[in-house]
Amino acid sequence: MFIGPHSATEFTIVGSNDQASDSNAANAGTHAGGMFTSLPAKDELSSKAVGLDVYNNANQNIGTIKDVAYNGTSVNGHVLGVGGVLGMGDHYVAVRLSAIKLSYDAKDKKWHASMDANADQLKAAPEFNNRAAPD
Repeated sequence: MFIGPHSATEFTIVGSNDQASDSNAANAGTHAGGMFTSLPAKDELSSKAVGLDVYNNANQNIGTIKDVAYNGTSVNGHVLGVGGVLGMGDHYVAVRLSAIKLSYDAKDKKWHASMDANADQLKAAPEFNNRAAPD
């Protein structure tokens, strides 16, 4: 998953980069069937979002992005830790990818996350429990 200043994009299929010259064609088999590619240096990674504090419209800290939920073919949402103090006693909730606005402030050189919700709504949301999934 790549996060840019105005979007979040997930790439699920990586093909050959189709830039091999004829002289490199003999080496194409050593690259495991073309599963590797080049990524633009300007692309951002999902690791930039994990750990961000999430603020609401009143600029109140309402949670922290703890993880990105991925089902093997697409990104389903973010897992937020809410209601805890210094990471202790967090209640985890799953929110839609579109519910969180990620933005990059070039002046601060920092990523920011915001959501149109309040702490009470997040505390009342169904708890996300990844242990409920089969191993």
